[in-house]
Amino acid sequence: MKRLLVIIDGMEDLPYPELDGKTPLSFASSLQKARLLPPISHTPPGREPDSLACILFMLGAPPHSIPHGRAFVEAAAHGIHMREEDLAMRLNAVGVENGILVKNGVDTNVSTNIGADVSAPFEIRKLDGYRHILIAPGGKKYADTLVTFAPHQNIGRPVRELTCAGNDLGLALKEMTLALLQRYENTTYMPWSPSVYVPLPSFREVSGLCGAVVARADVVIGIARLMGMDDYIPEGATGDVDTQLAAKTEAALACVSRYDFTLLHINGADEASHRKKPREKALFIQRIDREVLEPLLRHLPPGCELTVTSDHASLCQTGAHGTMKVSRFLWMR
Repeated sequence: MKRLLVIIDGMEDLPYPELDGKTPLSFASSLQKARLLPPISHTPPGREPDSLACILFMLGAPPHSIPHGRAFVEAAAHGIHMREEDLAMRLNAVGVENGILVKNGVDTNVSTNIGADVSAPFEIRKLDGYRHILIAPGGKKYADTLVTFAPHQNIGRPVRELTCAGNDLGLALKEMTLALLQRYENTTYMPWSPSVYVPLPSFREVSGLCGAVVARADVVIGIARLMGMDDYIPEGATGDVDTQLAAKTEAALACVSRYDFTLLHINGADEASHRKKPREKALFIQRIDREVLEPLLRHLPPGCELTVTSDHASLCQTGAHGTMKVSRFLWMR
C-alpha cells in the first residue's frame, strides 16, 4: 500500500474574531470529506513542540534519538558538514526599533565575515531570506550551558534581554549581536537553537519503507538527507505563503508512483502564525485545499492512503507554537 503524508506545518490554531469565530483550519472544505481521526500530539515526551522533534517522531525516530536544536539539520540541507566538536546555531536577521525586537525576519545581505568583523571566530552561512547558520568551531563543549532566545517568540522585548548568555561562547555571541546592532541601528543578528551533530536513524530501518520528501523548509530537507530519504524541492517552492503549491502537488504525485512512502511538507501556515496573521493563515489553508488536496483526491492511485495533519499547533494569538493536540484526516483511495 502506498502512503502519502501531508504535513501542513502549524495548521492547528484557535478561533479568531476576524475569521467570524472560526479557526484557520475550518477554511479547508476538502477535509470535511475525510475520515476524521482522534486528535493526537506528535510531540515526543518531555519535548517542546517544534518541527524537528515532531516530524522525526512522526517518521518513527525513537525519542531518545531525536536531537535538541536543529541548526545542524538545516546545515545538512545546504551541504554544510560539521565536525563533531563544532556547534551550529540558527542565526536570524531581525528588525529593531529603539532597542526593541519588532520583527523576526529582515531579508538582508549578510557578510560571511561578520564573525571576523567583531573579533569572533564564527563562520556565517547565508541560507535564504533572513535565515543563516552560524558555526562556532570547537563550540560543542559550550552547548549544554549556552542560553539563547528564539526571536519569533520574543517580539516586543528589549534585544539586550535576548542576547546569548551562560558561558564564554554566550558572551562572545552577545558581543556580536550588540556590535552589529550598533553598526546597523535597526537590524541585528540573533543566534539561537544551538545544536551539535547527532546521527539520525535511517528511515528505511525504522519503517521498513522506501521514502521520499517533497519540501522547501531546510529542517525538513535536512531530516530527509540525514535519514537517507530522497528529497525533492520543486521550482518555485519558498517555504512561505507565496510558495508554488501546484508544483509541490505535482512532485508529490510523482513520488507516490515511485516510493512506498511520501511526505509532502507545506510550511506557510506556520509562518503566518509567527506573524500573528490569522486571515493570511486561513487564506493560505484555503489555497492548500484548492491547489493540493483537491488535485490529490482526483489523481492519487487506488490503494493509496492519504493522511493530512500538522506537526504541531501554531497560534496566531501569540506567534508561538502551541501544545494542543492536532487534527488528523484520512482518505483511502
